[in-house]
Amino acid sequence: MPSKRYTQEFKDEAVRLIRERKYSVQETAKRLGVSAHSLYKWLGGQRTFKREQTHAELEREVLRLKKELLRAEEERDISNF
Repeated sequence: MPSKRYTQEFKDEAVRLIRERKYSVQETAKRLGVSAHSLYKWLGGQRTFKREQTHAELEREVLRLKKELLRAEEERDISNF
């Protein structure tokens, strides 16, 4: 079966969805109807991108939880007066 050809604009948009909009490779592949393998190739073989994105997401979650904990501790301290 012949492989499907995609325009450079299509490939660039797919990569932009992953890099800028933070969609996962799997989600983007499903939405666009292309293979994850193709997307990884279009990303330049940067399979570590998903790991970096996940790491950044974890850092944001840790910061959010720290703020939430601080707020809960302040509420606790106020209610103890």
